[in-house]
Amino acid sequence: MRLIEIRRSRMRRLLVYILWLLSMGLLQTVWPPLGRLGFKPNFLLALASLSGFLFGGGDGLWIGLIAGFMLDFFHGRAIGLGMLVLMLGGILASRFLRRRASRNIVFALLAVAIVQVLFTLASHAAILLTLWLADLPLPQPEPLPLLEELAGPVLPTLLAAAPMYVLLYFVGPYRRRSRSNTIDMRVDATRI
Repeated sequence: MRLIEIRRSRMRRLLVYILWLLSMGLLQTVWPPLGRLGFKPNFLLALASLSGFLFGGGDGLWIGLIAGFMLDFFHGRAIGLGMLVLMLGGILASRFLRRRASRNIVFALLAVAIVQVLFTLASHAAILLTLWLADLPLPQPEPLPLLEELAGPVLPTLLAAAPMYVLLYFVGPYRRRSRSNTIDMRVDATRI
C-alpha cells in the first residue's frame, strides 16, 4: 500500500511539473513586451525560483535546469547559460533565508528578484565576453541605462510571480499535507 502511495506521489509531481513547465513556457513565448523598453515577465525564471523556495533544492535544481533549457531554446541562444543560471537560481532560492523566511510570499518574491538580477547580469556578462573574444569593440558603460536594464525585468517578473506563488502553494506538485511533512523532514535531516 505504501509503495502505491509513493508511485502516485511521484506521478503527481511529474504531471504537475510538466503542466507548469509547458504553461509557463507557452506564456513566455506569447506574452507581449510591456512598457517603452519592452520588458516582459520571465515566467520560467519565476517558476524555477518559486519551486526551489517552496519545495527545496532538488525541485529547484531540476525545474531550473529544464526551465533554463526552455528559455535558451525559446530565445535562440546557445544552450547552457540559461540552464546554469536558472539551476543555480532554484538552488539559491531554496537556501534563501531558510530558517527565517518560513515560506512567506515576501521572501519568495525577494528571492525571485535576486535571481532575476543575477540572470540579467549573467546575460550581459556573456554578451560582453562574446564581444571581447571576437575582438569587437566593447560598449561604454552608462550608469542609468545599466540600472534600467537590471531593474527593468524585475517588476514584470514579480507581478507574474505573486499569483504563481499562490497557485504553486495550493495546486503544486505536492499535496499540502504531504508537502509540509516532506519539508519538515528535510529540515530536520539537515540538523542531524
